[in-house]
Amino acid sequence: MNIEMGGYNSVVIVVLALLYFTVVVRLSNYLGERKTETPTICAVVGFGLAFVPPLLLIYLALLVLKPDIKTQLQDLR
Repeated sequence: MNIEMGGYNSVVIVVLALLYFTVVVRLSNYLGERKTETPTICAVVGFGLAFVPPLLLIYLALLVLKPDIKTQLQDLR
C-alpha cells in the first residue's frame, strides 16, 4: 500500500477522519441530550473515546440502553 504524502490519498484520509470525528461527536451529543443532563460532557467523552473505537462502541451502547430523561420524569409522576 503506497500512500503519497501530499497527494490526493492523504487528503481523502484527512476528510474521512474529520467526518468520523464529526459523526461521533454529534451522535454523542444527541444521545447525551436525550439520556443525560450534561450533553456537552458526553460529546467531549465521545471525542476522546473516538481514538479507541472498541471503547467508543461500548460507550455509545451504554448511552443507547440508558432510559430517556423524559421517560424517567414521567415515571416519577
